Amino acid sequence: MSSAPTPADIDRDLTVLLPLKGRPEFTLRWMKYADSVRFPFRVLIADGGEDDTGRKVLSNKANFPNVDYEYLRYPYDQTYAEYYSKVVDALSRIETPFVAMADNDDLFVIDGLKLSTEFLCAHPDYSACGGQFGYFWITPSEEYGNQSVLYGKQIDSKWQWNTQSIIEETAAQRIQKQCSSYFYTQYDVQRTEELKSRFETLRDLNLKDLYLAEYLLVFLTGVAGKIKRLDRLYAMRQMNAPQTSSGTHDEKFGDAFERMLAESWSDDFGKFVKAVAAALAEKDGLPTDDARNHVKQCYRCFATHPVVESLLQEPTVTTRMLILIYATRRLVQLGRESVIRKAFHKLYRRVPWISAGATNGTELLTFPSSTYREDFKPIAKFLSQKVQAFDF
Repeated sequence: MSSAPTPADIDRDLTVLLPLKGRPEFTLRWMKYADSVRFPFRVLIADGGEDDTGRKVLSNKANFPNVDYEYLRYPYDQTYAEYYSKVVDALSRIETPFVAMADNDDLFVIDGLKLSTEFLCAHPDYSACGGQFGYFWITPSEEYGNQSVLYGKQIDSKWQWNTQSIIEETAAQRIQKQCSSYFYTQYDVQRTEELKSRFETLRDLNLKDLYLAEYLLVFLTGVAGKIKRLDRLYAMRQMNAPQTSSGTHDEKFGDAFERMLAESWSDDFGKFVKAVAAALAEKDGLPTDDARNHVKQCYRCFATHPVVESLLQEPTVTTRMLILIYATRRLVQLGRESVIRKAFHKLYRRVPWISAGATNGTELLTFPSSTYREDFKPIAKFLSQKVQAFDF
């Protein structure tokens, strides 16, 4: 029987991958932090940024003597496809069995990484393990000059309880649980070969939508195995950091609803469903059509919140509309035998001043023309006749 891995073994089992695309000042802060806490894990920096500012500093390992790292300079990531190819190449160079990816505004807690790696070592049926994320804000100060976005005396922070672990036995149950709890895995400790395979799939699909790309990785992780969420702080992320990937994508393509109107979105979504459904069908032994339908239903649950948030910003969506829609849905949920529902049903159908659009909130009252009833009489008379049915 093999003995349990020692802390030193765990340190050698994990590599942290920083796939950079910009903000060299944040990368240098990340490395200074790692150096200050004597970061025990290997670090691989895959720099595909346009700005070459940090290259000289990072190429000299004497600047960060307490970090075991390798710096790789890649061509500029002009497209997402080039970025995904870079990540695949970087993952293929990692020799440790486990890897955790990070953005350069994410500062890891060492114990969180250690405990996550230890858990994955001991539980082969789990595909990922992480802890809880916290968030911090830096209040700009003139005292820190042009570094006030990176450092400051006033640091506000907030702990976020993310989600419980995903322990369902089937892949279908796991991705359904992920969607209902908005469960993300991008920064968890994962098995290196498995994560590389997922990024190879993403690279080959060449999805144009950044969020669908993230969802693909999340869903495939859930299909692959259970996911552990430790009740420990895992990393802290700066919430007021500038030039984030998601912020840049939103500026170019808009919010969740606007992105779904892009010409490339339908093609992206079709590829997304096909890839996840294929993995799900293979894992659970499901018919392909059943797997596709399940993936679509899960995505619908997953995407509802950001889409609704986008729609609420539309000027045509009013508070009155939301109240009417909510009231209508509650009445429907009462069931057909409900006295209250029957009363409102009769009121809605027989009072001409209540608009047909009242149920979806577009219009509450309407004012029929003076000849409305007379104009409708011939149609009503025809519909009330008993006629001989045709033989077919």
